[in-house]
Amino acid sequence: MLADELQGTNERIERLERNLRRQNRGLIGFAILAVATSLLIGQTPSRRTVEAEEFILRGPQGQELATLDGAGTGAALALYDSQHRLRLVLRSDASFSAINLLDSGERVHIALLSSDAHGPAAVLTGSDLKSSASTAVLNNSPNIQLHDDEGRIRADFGLTELGPLMRVYDSHSDTRAAFGISEEVPMVTVGGPAGKGGVMMSAGGTGKGSTKRVMGGIIIVTGPDGKSRNVTR
Repeated sequence: MLADELQGTNERIERLERNLRRQNRGLIGFAILAVATSLLIGQTPSRRTVEAEEFILRGPQGQELATLDGAGTGAALALYDSQHRLRLVLRSDASFSAINLLDSGERVHIALLSSDAHGPAAVLTGSDLKSSASTAVLNNSPNIQLHDDEGRIRADFGLTELGPLMRVYDSHSDTRAAFGISEEVPMVTVGGPAGKGGVMMSAGGTGKGSTKRVMGGIIIVTGPDGKSRNVTR
């Protein structure tokens, strides 16, 4: 029994060694190809530098496939498909750089922006060009927003100086629920329509303000008039 187990173990080791040898041969072949390719690249004759304010790339049938324009305070690169529909734009300027990706209808669905004044941002839009998701980092505070097909904000999630915060909005863009942590205290609020009435819940934590305190769990229920109806500690 022991001899059979040893034999089986040896066979497995031999298979592993064979596989390893095959992998090593493949890696050696790949390395040789990479070196040969690099040598060929190094042997490519040098080309003269071409200078111009605008370049146009054309396809086999003479169709315009790309343009590189250096006019203005920056540069712009535009790429077209075979039907001469604009599909990608890369733009740089004195104070920002941007990338736009478009569909076959030349509608922007992805926009990336890096601005000296506002920071980096990205926007993704749906086929209706109204519903969208966006993310940005403003003043070192990251934020994500979701908009519906009417362009109304319905949810956002961000990191504030006090902690993370997520809010959910109704169709009137009124905050109906919020979840966050402020000064190490987790909180949940659920609001009524038009901000009238709601429930607030928080768990214990230590505040970071000038007067430090330890809070216990608390639930506050308010009516449409804003007055407390029930407080539970």
